[in-house]
Amino acid sequence: MEKSYIRLCKEFLLQEGFTAEEITQIEQFTNEGITKNLYTDTKDFDHDIKHIERVLTYVEWILNEKKNRGEILQDENLLRIASLYHDIGKTLGASDKDHGLVGSIEVQKLLASELNFRDRAIVSLLIKTHASHDDQVDFENFIFTEEEKKNIQLLSDILKDADALDRNRLNYPAPIGGCDEKKLRTKEAKEILKKTNPFLKQYNLSII
Repeated sequence: MEKSYIRLCKEFLLQEGFTAEEITQIEQFTNEGITKNLYTDTKDFDHDIKHIERVLTYVEWILNEKKNRGEILQDENLLRIASLYHDIGKTLGASDKDHGLVGSIEVQKLLASELNFRDRAIVSLLIKTHASHDDQVDFENFIFTEEEKKNIQLLSDILKDADALDRNRLNYPAPIGGCDEKKLRTKEAKEILKKTNPFLKQYNLSII
């Protein structure tokens, strides 16, 4: 049975500057994914709910580091929602190349009753871009102000970095597996990278 393990990593995360509320929030998002069966049927076990929970954790970690530098972003919760849904394309059987596009279309349907058009568009763009080799968000026909575009691009960079940080769960080095520091987009992710192995060790012990 799928479950959240992040609470069992609480002491480690508190030492890294997380608050108890942030840890609870990660758990709540993970449990939402379990309740909605978002990843129950995935045959790609490298992209199951545990991967999602760790990506949610890395997103929160990067956001915290940015706050420590006095950098406050808009639409942070939409980033968390995108993190929860970012690999649903794989659950639907899409290839590694296409799962971002497939997921971005599917999330528009899944969140139709929960988010307004603007917010769904942002979540969709973040999911589409996370699987693209091009880091630049393609805003297509969506209308955003230049300030909004700048913020969405930064949210996209954070999601891509959080996803990349969890590549260290793979037991082989970059570029086939592992996280390549040179490809990380934010300075915060580069600083967190050296802490991913201790976190993964704690997380895996929690599963055991």
